[in-house]
Amino acid sequence: MRFLGLKVFQDIHGRLFYNITKNPKDQMFLARLVKGVMSVSDVLYDPDSGKYYSYEIPLDTVEPQGENKDEYADTLIMRYVFNDADHMGIHNIATSKDGKRHAFYDFEMFIHFWSNGDFIQTDDLSFLAHRTKEEYGATKERLISLKNHLSGEGGRNFMTGILNDLRTLPGDLPEVFRRQRVSGVEIQPTVEMFQDEVLRRIDAMLGHLAYEPNDKNIKNT
Repeated sequence: MRFLGLKVFQDIHGRLFYNITKNPKDQMFLARLVKGVMSVSDVLYDPDSGKYYSYEIPLDTVEPQGENKDEYADTLIMRYVFNDADHMGIHNIATSKDGKRHAFYDFEMFIHFWSNGDFIQTDDLSFLAHRTKEEYGATKERLISLKNHLSGEGGRNFMTGILNDLRTLPGDLPEVFRRQRVSGVEIQPTVEMFQDEVLRRIDAMLGHLAYEPNDKNIKNT
């Protein structure tokens, strides 16, 4: 790869890559986990340099989405399901000029998954406030797709496969799967624990979205 400056590299095909120095395995795990449901930049490992890179997806190759509603849905899911709460506006989101394509990148806050600090409480509907019917519907649809993607034995095997692939790369396990203290209790996260927690958060959000789109919390546009 050719160094262009500011952690930016370019391969022989002209594709751009950004060197990841913070928790690259966590970022790779999350990117691979949601890919196919959400629009995210791939995280790659280059054995020649021993470095991890985020690939800048050419947005013209991304399937057109529904203006800002899908971007809004993905932002909510990143924040409330994965506790990766720094994707807002143009921050860590690449968006096409027409607003119909986007790709998320930089998932370093995912290491705080177990802290659960930003997760919605059972009586908190603030994340629905002033939303349009389209955003409401897109969020519900995205959550259902993600739940189907990650549920059951198939979802668990998928997660285990990603984690096993990461074990073959240099460095420690992702922070999310290392022993840590959560709410004063020492835990050793497993794939089963992670899957259960992700699905619990998805179900909690879907519970909030059980309200009809014409509820007072939803804008009728």
